[in-house]
Amino acid sequence: MIKMEYNTYYKKNPILMTKIKGKKSTFIKDTLIIIFRLYLFLLLLLISKEQDNDEIENSYSYIELNVKGKGNTNIFYINEEKEACQGLIPPDKIQINNDEPIQNPGMKHNLINEENNYVKLIWIGKSITTLRCLFHKGDKITYIDFSHFNSTFVDSLNDLFNDCKSLTSINFNNFDTSKVTDMHWMFHNCQSLKSIDLSNFDTSKVQLMNALFYECNSLEYINISSKFDTSSVINMDSIFRGCNSLISLNLSNFNTSNVENMAHMFADCHKLEFLDLSNFDTSKVTNMSNIFENCKQLKSINLSNFNTSNVESMYFMFSNCENLISIDISNFDTSKVTTFSRMFQNCKSLKSINVSNFNTPELTNTSFMFSGCEELTYIDISNFNMTELTLISLMFRDCKKLISVKFPKSKAPKLYKFGSLFKNCESLISVDLSNFVTTNVIYMDSMFSNCKSLTSINLSHFDTSNMVWINDMFNGCSNLEYINLQNVVETDKIKKINDVFKNTPDNLVICLDQGNAPILTNLIKEKNCYTIYCGDDWIKHQKKIIKDTNACADSCNISINYEFEFNSRCYDSCEYGFFYDKENPEQKRMQM
Repeated sequence: MIKMEYNTYYKKNPILMTKIKGKKSTFIKDTLIIIFRLYLFLLLLLISKEQDNDEIENSYSYIELNVKGKGNTNIFYINEEKEACQGLIPPDKIQINNDEPIQNPGMKHNLINEENNYVKLIWIGKSITTLRCLFHKGDKITYIDFSHFNSTFVDSLNDLFNDCKSLTSINFNNFDTSKVTDMHWMFHNCQSLKSIDLSNFDTSKVQLMNALFYECNSLEYINISSKFDTSSVINMDSIFRGCNSLISLNLSNFNTSNVENMAHMFADCHKLEFLDLSNFDTSKVTNMSNIFENCKQLKSINLSNFNTSNVESMYFMFSNCENLISIDISNFDTSKVTTFSRMFQNCKSLKSINVSNFNTPELTNTSFMFSGCEELTYIDISNFNMTELTLISLMFRDCKKLISVKFPKSKAPKLYKFGSLFKNCESLISVDLSNFVTTNVIYMDSMFSNCKSLTSINLSHFDTSNMVWINDMFNGCSNLEYINLQNVVETDKIKKINDVFKNTPDNLVICLDQGNAPILTNLIKEKNCYTIYCGDDWIKHQKKIIKDTNACADSCNISINYEFEFNSRCYDSCEYGFFYDKENPEQKRMQM
């Protein structure tokens, strides 16, 4: 009934029916037009691709080389295993000097010698998409001309001139790099290159520039224009490393927004004096290890915009920057950093370093961090989180002017290496290690060696149950008056314990429990120094020893304080102590 009424309604309204039919017709027409246009697009795309393939197949390329020097050298290298020049097609013709071209030469080696110093390689009707390792180890090549080389389809230049040690000049006129994605190790070890003109390079698609100029140790000038676009680069590891003739670098056009690796970036640039990196975007960088290592003449670095929020490694970051006078790293976010090892090692001219803002919840290694910073007098690392820290050995070694260090209050339960921690800190007056947990520590060798200004050291809280090396621990502490080793326990794990008290004063006072430290006790006896024996020995003999009314041996806390009264030495410390009066030689030492 409803259907009949519906049909009857539209039959009685033919105008409305016509409109509906018109709309259906328009929809079908539009759909067909879209399908047709899509078909044309795909057809044109296919034709374009075939034309590109034809263009590649019909491309004509050749390279002219002028090589000088004695002995054979590889100017074209591809072996049967394709270990080098992967994918590169052998030239169709090779012309040596003015001789007739060799047809279909296949794979050729050692084409150039002292008689044949000019070679032309000709590719005809062959597509070349990679120049990888083309001149690798061509150590007699001095000149290469790319001006007639069709590089339109080349996408890889990695290792192109690697180890071309005699190369002095390259003509890159008309060289097309618009499709290149890989330039890593491109000029590595080109030891004779003094200048490189890359002003026409289009690097907008390049992702890898690691070791690009690595060990170009004669390179004085690099011409980089605005076309040298680094916005796609993710790896700049060692890009200028070893360019030890570079005096200055203008990197104002560098876009580093996608770079993840900057390790060794300027390492071994011995002559660089200033670097302005204020335009660098380092928000994606995870590795900055060795970035300025061995920049020995570097006096100033602008790192004001460095974002280090994702950096995990600052290993060797400023190591051996011997002339670096000042550096502002107050903006550094170190929340993800795991290692500061050797970060400022041998920064001999730095007089102050502000790391008080460093937040280090992931930190595991600070070994050698300030080692060799000869001008530093004070270091504040009180904000460091040492919860995950395992290595702290040699952290302040050779800081000759260091007077004091402010350590954090947080515990360091995972430490296991203390070796040479303050070795040669000749000006160190005092140090508080009361928050250090030493349960897992196995190395304390040379820990305070040659700390000539130290007068007292309190290590009464140290747990030495896992100690292996303790040799030379106080060797050279020539002004040391008192050491508290009250809880030191020797175990069969100890392997090195020699020269612990070597070159210390004869009147050195040492507090220890001889029952728990028999070897140290013997070393003390050999030295003939004053000794306070702690523990049960004190309880056993206290009534016999306290006779001098000028002497006091009251019960006290862990640390031992002493003073001189009436020519007698007074110790009012050590809950269990053993007193020897300086005025009574017979009591200087007592056998228990």
